[in-house]
Formats: sequence, structure tokens, C-alpha cells
Amino acid sequence: MFAAYKAASAMRAQCEALLDVMASAEKDWNRARLRLSDLETLRDALGEELAARDARGDLDALDKSLREGRELSAA
Repeated sequence: MFAAYKAASAMRAQCEALLDVMASAEKDWNRARLRLSDLETLRDALGEELAARDARGDLDALDKSLREGRELSAA
């Protein structure tokens, strides 16, 4: 009887620990999903901006300024 009670107590403790881990993982998962959504929104906005600049012919000027920035930061 004592062994069964001890085994049940140990199992209960393991279940509680797993519940804590699952709750933590769910919080982390939700934060990661929100971050991914933010990054996808940013990616889409940047893509639209680059497409608009390309349509206006501004990408050559942008490319030149980026190259100049790299040259300055490398110096």
C-alpha cells in the first residue's frame, strides 16, 4: 500500500512538473509566433517599398548610397 502511494505521489509530481514545462513552452511559442508575424509584416512593407522604388527608378540611387555606406564603415 505504501509503495503504491509513493509511486502515485511521484507520478503526480512528474505531471505537475510537465504541466509547468508545457505552460512555459506555450508562452514561448506564442511570443515566437508574434515575433514572426512582426517580421513578416516588416518584410512585406520593405518589399513593397523596394518595388515602389524600383518602379520609380530609385533603386540605382539606393544601391549607390548603400555601397558608399559600406565603404565608409569599412574605413
